[in-house]
Amino acid sequence: MAASTSEGVFLSWRLLGDEVTGHGAKGMTGTDFRVYRDGRAIATVTDSTNYRDPSGTSRSRYQVAPIAKGREGRKSPVATPWLKNVL
Repeated sequence: MAASTSEGVFLSWRLLGDEVTGHGAKGMTGTDFRVYRDGRAIATVTDSTNYRDPSGTSRSRYQVAPIAKGREGRKSPVATPWLKNVL
């Protein structure tokens, strides 16, 4: 999911069951994720399943890939920001 905000683009995705590695004070823990905008890696997220891209625009195209045991998995389908902030 990608939504345009006044502070960039907010991205959110699910932590799948096979990506869970344990639990901590904040809930389930799992793999890291690499965030791509327009085909280029822009961030590695280590403790969440969301990210705010301050440089994102309504035309940006996003993908997320899990990183487990140092290896990057398959990228998600492309997500583009919603035209409205609600679906």
